[in-house]
Amino acid sequence: MAYVQVGGRQYPLTLGENGVGSSATASVPLGAAGAAASVAVIRVEVNGEVVIQRVVEGAVRVNGVQLGPEPTPLIHGDKIEIGADELYFGDDRKGGNTQFVAAVRRPDSAPPVAPLGARAAVAGTGGGGYTVTDTRTNGLLVNGVPVTSSIGLVRGDVITLGAEDFRFYADGTAPVRPVL
Repeated sequence: MAYVQVGGRQYPLTLGENGVGSSATASVPLGAAGAAASVAVIRVEVNGEVVIQRVVEGAVRVNGVQLGPEPTPLIHGDKIEIGADELYFGDDRKGGNTQFVAAVRRPDSAPPVAPLGARAAVAGTGGGGYTVTDTRTNGLLVNGVPVTSSIGLVRGDVITLGAEDFRFYADGTAPVRPVL
């Protein structure tokens, strides 16, 4: 059973749409003062997959990554930040270290995704950024797109190896050191 935990209280998610916000009818109520009546929707699909979609622009982060307008898959253990509220997503059926994430169809109204080669890589502990190189005969996908050689990774990318999906997270940009 999928659920969201807020402030030590667990809210089960039902099939279909589950509202998140300060509304009295919200499936997942928020306690922060000034929270919008409806901030996000968590949708449980018939196949058991769970996605979150923001209703208010700029209001929702998943594992520190700001959500865009498209639905984003939730994986057991994800941290959702909405204002001062911290929510944790869990799924008793999928607990563990590795999770499969089914593809989510982007809405036709969503802005186009930048081509993989045009994206800025995440800088940080990796120096010039983190890259992934396809050395497998079975192929490698980043956000559902085949990688033909090497590509810079962006925080929140989903890397697919075989039947398994992994979400990429890295620390922030390394501090700039002053010239002496």
